[in-house]
Amino acid sequence: EPVIQARYERVLAAMQDGALPAAEELADNGAKLHELCLKLEIAAGVDSPAEDQQQRMALQVNRLNDGLTHRGEAQSGRELIEQMQIEWAGIGPVTSEARERFGARFRAVLRQIQA
Repeated sequence: EPVIQARYERVLAAMQDGALPAAEELADNGAKLHELCLKLEIAAGVDSPAEDQQQRMALQVNRLNDGLTHRGEAQSGRELIEQMQIEWAGIGPVTSEARERFGARFRAVLRQIQA
């Protein structure tokens, strides 16, 4: 997968440079994990935490608009979930708090889907 390869190359370059990721990069990547959690919860029909309801609604509206714009290009639920897992793996460094928090949510939804 190109996403995984790109992630590997970024990690390798960071190791060679010895540079630590900037706080802004950590925050941006944490926001990406958060959004992917919400998208997965929506795709799986799983409730999101109360504090995320407004952001979830915005994502659902965007998804609906995209569906109306790109008719005939819809992915199956399984394809969509697989794509989200690939995206997850390609996200760069995040804080340990974000990785634990959103990782637990992401894995919990995947377990519910597989049950």
